[in-house]
Amino acid sequence: MFARVPSSPDRLATLAQQLDVLAPDGGSVADAVAACLDRQRALEFQRRCPRPELGHLDYMAQAFEARDGRVVVVELRFRGLDVTRPFVELRASNVGLAPHHVSDLLPAVGARFAAVSPRRLRVYLTARQEADPRWDELPSAPELRIFAAPLARLRARPLPDQFDALELRDKDSSNKEAALFAWEALVGGELAGAIALECRPFGGEPGFAIVEQELAPEFRGRRLGAVMQRHAIERLEADGICFGAIEPDNIASIKTARRIGRADVGGFRSFDMR
Repeated sequence: MFARVPSSPDRLATLAQQLDVLAPDGGSVADAVAACLDRQRALEFQRRCPRPELGHLDYMAQAFEARDGRVVVVELRFRGLDVTRPFVELRASNVGLAPHHVSDLLPAVGARFAAVSPRRLRVYLTARQEADPRWDELPSAPELRIFAAPLARLRARPLPDQFDALELRDKDSSNKEAALFAWEALVGGELAGAIALECRPFGGEPGFAIVEQELAPEFRGRRLGAVMQRHAIERLEADGICFGAIEPDNIASIKTARRIGRADVGGFRSFDMR
């Protein structure tokens, strides 16, 4: 069983040497550990999502440790910043998660945040981890899928059909200092859509997340989404991982991701805490 680790700087510094970040776009181990100690961050979170049952310490990330040395860091979240929809996210761990780890953790996390009765514990699982059939024995629901591939590999693929029929134009919202790259897509001089990528780490490597992609209704169904993504990839003056999160029922976006060469590397699953 798991028990909460006191949030002392020395103890957390020791744990930080053991941890791996779970979600590929979850920042660094340093970020996860710092969230256990950052009072200003917790106070800002409390201001944005106030619950009278909670003090600012409840808004900090929490470390839990089991007797066998397993350690995890979790954090209270609110879906869409809606204070009536609390859940807990598992941010970091020192072991490759298996179903019995999550099963052991659920009671401890539920007790820690009992004041707001969070509905779910959200965990990122790689495609390899998901192959374990024991996950299906735990009540859970699938969430966002992550599709990713190295930029060098994507650039080496043949250009998609209609590549020359579309061009990108810089949007005013581009901000290279903030590492946001945004473009409008034009087809025959007509505005057809928009795409934006943001510089974010992925699994400890440099990465670019596709944070926005839209096509006007009259341009949909022509595979221009893949063309737009490839143009954006060609515009980036860097290497790293191109990735994006997609709802599991968004078949069109999944097909677009696969069409340019991004693969399903894993996804989030929410485990029932009630």
